[in-house]
Amino acid sequence: MGDRRPLAFRIVTRILVFNVLIVFLPVVSMLLLDTYEEQLLDALERNLVQQGRILSASLSVGREFDAPTSQALLRALEGRHEARLRVLNAAGELLADSSTLTPVEIARDEADQSADEPLPSGPRESTLYRLASFPIRLFRDLAGDPQSPLPSADFYSRATYTTGSEVQAALAGRYGAATRVSGGQISVTLYSALPIVRAGEITGVVLVSQSTFRILQDLYQVRIDVFTIFLWTLAAAVILSIFLALTIARPISVLQRRARAVVDEHGRLTAPLPRENRRDEIGGLSRSLSELTEQIDGYVRRLESFAADASHELKNPLASISANCEMAVTAPDGERRERHLARARSDVRRAQAILTAMRELAHIDARVDAPGQCSFAPAVAEAVAELATRYPAHSIVFERDTRSDAFVPVSEDRVYQIVSNLVGNAQGFAAPGSRITVRASREAKGSVAELAVMDEGPGFEEPERVFDRFYSARPERDGHLGLGLSIVQAIAESVGGSVSAENRTDGRSGALARVRLPLSS
Repeated sequence: MGDRRPLAFRIVTRILVFNVLIVFLPVVSMLLLDTYEEQLLDALERNLVQQGRILSASLSVGREFDAPTSQALLRALEGRHEARLRVLNAAGELLADSSTLTPVEIARDEADQSADEPLPSGPRESTLYRLASFPIRLFRDLAGDPQSPLPSADFYSRATYTTGSEVQAALAGRYGAATRVSGGQISVTLYSALPIVRAGEITGVVLVSQSTFRILQDLYQVRIDVFTIFLWTLAAAVILSIFLALTIARPISVLQRRARAVVDEHGRLTAPLPRENRRDEIGGLSRSLSELTEQIDGYVRRLESFAADASHELKNPLASISANCEMAVTAPDGERRERHLARARSDVRRAQAILTAMRELAHIDARVDAPGQCSFAPAVAEAVAELATRYPAHSIVFERDTRSDAFVPVSEDRVYQIVSNLVGNAQGFAAPGSRITVRASREAKGSVAELAVMDEGPGFEEPERVFDRFYSARPERDGHLGLGLSIVQAIAESVGGSVSAENRTDGRSGALARVRLPLSS
């Protein structure tokens, strides 16, 4: 079957989404510029108020308050101010205006608010800014402007001063302020009005105004810089996502296809999974899967071989049972009939023994035994004592070291089964009266308990095969199935242990079988 996982659940999609989410951090910082803009506007308003207070205080203490005095005072400032300063009398008439009294160079820096034409285009008119602000402009087009722009940059170029709410507040003796959207250039103009008090009477108003155009221009440039960083990080995220997809997601997909290819329609492994030579985690995963498939393939082959051997072992007794039963039916006398029936019963017992041993092996291989443990040396000693009475024709000797009482993760019944099968195999080859030594010990280094069984027989003909299932070196089996040592191996390996067989090397003839079991943690 093909890979039908939804796109949202694929590694490539997750990598891309994760990397793209990271690059939105510059966008968040761009949104924080609104807070920064508000702080700048508050600082600008405080600056306007401070300039207005100084001018108001200066006009409140002079001898005269008229147009020449006001104009002279504004000229004395010599343009050392950024705001537009205007002086009005109590009737709201203009007495002095800094935009008409400041030198040309300074007036240009003050960005004359009375000009109807917009200022030269700045960062806001760049293609990059228009691209970045497209969603906001689209929203404004759909939602509508919060306030209609004025036809001129300055509110009072088309209106009398007494119509301004801030001027009215100043004439009433209060501080007045207003914020208005400018025309031409898209910005706002801040207006602050302070009363001029002479001899306890309000004789005029100082009107201070300044456009936020230059502040906005700087903010536009910052936004462009942030958006440029966003574009670069977005490009880097896409490139990084493609790189990760090629080095992570694609190799995993290839590994997935290869894993499907080594299994046929019946679920059988047709070949080992190819190994990757990569030195990263994916290469390690590939090698682990390859080893896993090889182990599964070996296990399946052993099961198939065991099934074939079991079928072969059962075929002979079943054929003998069938033949003896037929011959018993046609036997001419009772003696022959009874002889054939005895042979059939013997074959039935052999078939039952084979099936019982096979069930025991399957039970051990499936590792369905309840968890258990026992003290190793005492369990071996108890088994040896019982076997000594079963095989009185042999001298069965038990040896142990002082460290062999450690616990092993198998039950006493399994320990008895191990000792019984090993001793039973040894006495089948050793001559009557010979010695069979059973030794329980513990390795000096490591956490392994060892059981060794030595006899004085002819030794193993093929030590490497003695643990194979249904293998027996006896010329005549005499009821031996060739499964006893296989059961020993299965018990040991089920708890992480091992077995080995060799001939004695201490100058005596005989066989030596070892079983190593891990100690309980």
